Amino acid sequence: KVKMTSLRCPNCGGDVPSLSGERAERVGCPYCGAVSDIAGQRVISQQEAARRQPDIPIGSRGTLDRVEYVCIALVRRGTYFDGEHYSWDEYLLWSAPVGYRWLVKDPETGWSFVSPVNPAEIDLSGRPAYVGYAGKAFHARNQNRAKVEYVLGEVYWKVSVGDVSDVADFTCGSEVLSREQSGSEATWSHSHPLAWPAIAMAFNLPVKGPGGRLPRAASSGGGGDNLGA
Repeated sequence: KVKMTSLRCPNCGGDVPSLSGERAERVGCPYCGAVSDIAGQRVISQQEAARRQPDIPIGSRGTLDRVEYVCIALVRRGTYFDGEHYSWDEYLLWSAPVGYRWLVKDPETGWSFVSPVNPAEIDLSGRPAYVGYAGKAFHARNQNRAKVEYVLGEVYWKVSVGDVSDVADFTCGSEVLSREQSGSEATWSHSHPLAWPAIAMAFNLPVKGPGGRLPRAASSGGGGDNLGA
């Protein structure tokens, strides 16, 4: 753990305010785009600086289900389906009482709220066709490889642009149970739809802003990176 109130970007020298304190491992600079290791004060990977303001600005605060969160990072990930490239945005939220959560913007299905799941709560006896969780059967929907394409803000794992993980989604109605594996580590998460107007109201953002505009495309909606780690 590295305690800090701000970080000077090793690449451009810009001061990046700390949003989650000692819990952060890596930070994507909002000025130059460099991804840096916080403890080592060194650049891990280069990327373009942000070309537009995120739908949920980094550092903004909002209350969902009576829990106040601060948005501390945006991670964009992508994959290929039938030779076509698709990407989605994953906003990392932090709250001291509950820990980390995600808001994911999928260009096909819209927004969803994602929570980590204890693997011990998953019934794997029906894999690969389905898995059980909370008394429900979640049936296999798709599998793909998701690659990190962009990082902005601070995250709690050692992320680099180009990192790849294997993702498998299982669905039960509008709910999605996702399994991600990177190396030998596998994590699970649960997501449910959350309409943009509710998110906009929670974070004091315009309902008719860019967060409500979804391009017509397909995506896996990966559901968060290293959830439950």
